Amino acid sequence: MRAGWNQTDKGPSFFSTTNAIAGLDERISVRTLQGVAFELKPGQASQFLPVSEGGFIVYLKEKIPVSGAQVNAELPDYFAKLRMYRQNEAFNGWFRKEAEQARLTLPKSQTELTGTQ
Repeated sequence: MRAGWNQTDKGPSFFSTTNAIAGLDERISVRTLQGVAFELKPGQASQFLPVSEGGFIVYLKEKIPVSGAQVNAELPDYFAKLRMYRQNEAFNGWFRKEAEQARLTLPKSQTELTGTQ
């Protein structure tokens, strides 16, 4: 295994908000790995997933429930990130709509900017 884990290792633990996983090969997207892992049931293995120079298979040994204390500790940060993401999406949607409605055309040359030759 390229990332340094073998079949007897526990492997990484992560949550849906995890942005990095120690020891994970940089060619493997954390989001891709999460998407695959969260679709599996304990004891299942994924299909081979190719990356730029090889690929990987995810095996889900078990799902470990998160403690209530950990949820309570991480919930405020999660909501703050979610709020920021949704605000950015709303702004980008508004800006895209405004740009389309404005139908702006940029000048093609310096002559068009100054009106002189």
